[in-house]
Amino acid sequence: MKKLPISSDEYQCTWVVDGASVTGTLELAGGKIPRGEIFDIPGEGWTPGVDSEGVEYRTFEPNTRRFPQLRGRLRTNHEVVLIDAQISYLFPGQAHLWAKMALCGLEVSKEAQPFNTIEFQVGGLTELSGHRPLKEMRLPTTYVPDMEYSVKWNAEADQTWCADTDEEISLKFAPNAKWDRGYSYSVSPYPMITVEGAPRTAEQWIKDYVHPLAEITQFATTQKQPISWVLLGTQGEPHKTVQVFAREISQEPYTASSPYAGGITTLLHVGPDNGSLAKLLNNWRSIQADQDIFFDYLTISLTDDRSLESRFLAVIPALESYHSVKYSMGPISPKEFKKQRSAVLKRLKGTEGVTADDMKWLEEWVSTLGTYQLHDRLRRLFSDLPEELQQRIASKIDPLPESLNGIIQNPRDVWQIMGKVRNNLAHGGKHPEVNQLLSLTRLAHTMAVSLALQDLSLPEKSLIAAIDRGDWPIL
Repeated sequence: MKKLPISSDEYQCTWVVDGASVTGTLELAGGKIPRGEIFDIPGEGWTPGVDSEGVEYRTFEPNTRRFPQLRGRLRTNHEVVLIDAQISYLFPGQAHLWAKMALCGLEVSKEAQPFNTIEFQVGGLTELSGHRPLKEMRLPTTYVPDMEYSVKWNAEADQTWCADTDEEISLKFAPNAKWDRGYSYSVSPYPMITVEGAPRTAEQWIKDYVHPLAEITQFATTQKQPISWVLLGTQGEPHKTVQVFAREISQEPYTASSPYAGGITTLLHVGPDNGSLAKLLNNWRSIQADQDIFFDYLTISLTDDRSLESRFLAVIPALESYHSVKYSMGPISPKEFKKQRSAVLKRLKGTEGVTADDMKWLEEWVSTLGTYQLHDRLRRLFSDLPEELQQRIASKIDPLPESLNGIIQNPRDVWQIMGKVRNNLAHGGKHPEVNQLLSLTRLAHTMAVSLALQDLSLPEKSLIAAIDRGDWPIL
């Protein structure tokens, strides 16, 4: 697997604080913020004073200072730059140090936008690729003189796309070969993403590419995916490659392995017969920009270890928000609705049989929003699904299964039941049975996934295939 330039460890180092060089330590580890200590640091917060008897003294007050960047050097001779660093002066002569991010390399540029390439690995890239990195393996079945073991690389596994911004994005498998002086030999491919583009900061590269790819593979595989490692650099200057350490980066490279057989492995693939990774990223960013609540469900709610009630109360508002963005809050604008409402109330006022108490009740309880009912929203979103998926869902919900009886008397359809359950859970009504809530959550989740695939301009063939195999229950 990928060998990273710098190992997770605690390092002796020197720091430059207020122009002075001071000693200290730095812990660089996967899944943790960079942290350490600084000794004999200048400007610690000593305040001179004189007591009532004229005796001079000094007072030390614990305090914290913030630095946009703090530079230092490890004992390994690697340079390190801490981003958003804080120094906490807790004891005289010693301070604690921590930062949002650490950039480590043989030479870390002092430029404001220092990096024009990024190389990283997130979980799920093997599944996203949809290709086997090894095309052919040759294994002798009998022992013969000069027998050969061989493997042929799959050229189709390396894919490259050009974004509209002229940035080049590649999803490739790199080989990692091991041998032991003629006694053993192995080759293990590992997937990674590389991007070449306009110079930008480490934070911007991670925001533009690392986070979106981790979110996409998480959505595609329906499992939480890690950020394994991140390397930044300057094209043509390999000595300026830096490794990024942050809480969200595990520093644990992985090699390609066979996806889980017999179950859903991924909802989407990229490649010549599927889709462009550059286009997928753009569409993913569009969902994030246009559908913030729905996007949060796709990225956050799907991976939280939540109760069944919490999952249901996450997916239904996500669908409701999706409908509002696509079809607005109601059939007419809120302004027009309020105008019509006022006109109706005005005509009623003074009408025979309508009392002042009647008017007061109407003013207080007739909605001022004119929004769609939740069951109408869900029904409309169901009609937006691909015909193949509608058919499979309809076969499960029409007629209504007996398992959903007892929630509402003489329901029109499952969407009315779903709306009633949501209102009961949100406002303190009767709770459904566990199996009923599970069925409704699965149905709502299937709709959410299908709508997301449509917005990503991707086919639902993997989702439909998983439903047909029985790996993806609709209810």
